Amino acid sequence: MAFGKYFISTPDLPRRIAERQPFTPFEVESFYGYGRPDPRVGYTDYPTLP
Repeated sequence: MAFGKYFISTPDLPRRIAERQPFTPFEVESFYGYGRPDPRVGYTDYPTLP
């Protein structure tokens, strides 16, 4: 089982697994700033649980 893509889109992945919460969908286009004017968008701004 691999979680690489979901660790990018769901920064609190271990907590979500433990609490059985849904993962945040990922956008491949936003990985590593690919094709975006601002490389931080999509790579560091995915939401976490409150």
